[in-house]
Amino acid sequence: FKRLEEILISAQTLFLKSLKENEKAIDYLKQRGITGETAKVFGIGFAPNDYNTLKKQLNQYQESDMLSVGLLANSDNENYVKFRNRIMFPILNFRSETIAYGGRALEDFGPKYLNSSDSVLYKKNRNLYFTKEFISSVKKKGYAFLVEGYFDVLSLNQLGYSNSASPSGTALTIQQLEAVSRYTNKILLCFDNDEAGLKATERVLEIKNQVSNQLEIHCLNLPEKYKDISELYEDDEDIFSSVLKDNYENIEKENRIDFWIGIGVATWSVAIFSTIIGYVASDFFNKDILIGLAIINPIYFICMMVGAMKTFQISLSVILGATLGPIFYFLSAEWCILFGGFTAGTIAFLIGEKNGK
Repeated sequence: FKRLEEILISAQTLFLKSLKENEKAIDYLKQRGITGETAKVFGIGFAPNDYNTLKKQLNQYQESDMLSVGLLANSDNENYVKFRNRIMFPILNFRSETIAYGGRALEDFGPKYLNSSDSVLYKKNRNLYFTKEFISSVKKKGYAFLVEGYFDVLSLNQLGYSNSASPSGTALTIQQLEAVSRYTNKILLCFDNDEAGLKATERVLEIKNQVSNQLEIHCLNLPEKYKDISELYEDDEDIFSSVLKDNYENIEKENRIDFWIGIGVATWSVAIFSTIIGYVASDFFNKDILIGLAIINPIYFICMMVGAMKTFQISLSVILGATLGPIFYFLSAEWCILFGGFTAGTIAFLIGEKNGK
């Protein structure tokens, strides 16, 4: 696969260079609200409007390999450059490697959008279009934002929603939902505001139960005058933010409450378990041994939560709860673990309730 990946990287070099040299393509991106910085960060390029430039760029590779990755197509036993005069979007896998391309026609000639054909690297029904920050953003926010088109994804990225992805020209499939569900079970869905988009949304709601992980899907409704997210964003960024606000806050609120309830329950469970051990140990060991258990409980809890810590508040809550265990030793060695653990759990619940409001 290395040779095929090299071909895609070499093509990307040409697309990036060509965009800088084509004022019409740059103006089109500006009209769509895409800044130069966004185009640079996300590797947006331009495919020249001829049959030779790309072949010259890739002249050290065999045409059969160019066909394999979808940069060439074949008609009447003749190979030709598939993407011409198009804005080019690199399609990544979950390792942030370019595996295919999507192209948007700069003029009204041929299909508006064109994607790479299926290959050993890329499967339309499995892969999605997203940016390099997708996975980390999904993990941080706790949900994925699924939209319909390339520009929808870029518009969302410019507003800080790097957790957005698109099926890139195909109906969202079970395989794509399976891929997203590896990172979150919560999805905010917003397809085009037309009959086709409504049917696509209904289909997702029908197939979600076929995904191995149980999904929680929220639907975002756009104002009627806007066809899609990118159109709304291009018209008024502030309106876009207000439309997102309620849906975004509801999901974020659920994530915060769920997370802190998890902390509370986990802390209480560890506290109770450790207390039982303390009672058993008190029949065989002196109180000096129990102080060890009082310290081990919060240390164990901290280690357990390290992978989930995302904010200063979480760290503070765990540290406070951990500190209280040894302090309670001076009141009662047998009860210190339970008191410390329950206090930490209560702090977690209180923070969760506050964040949920």
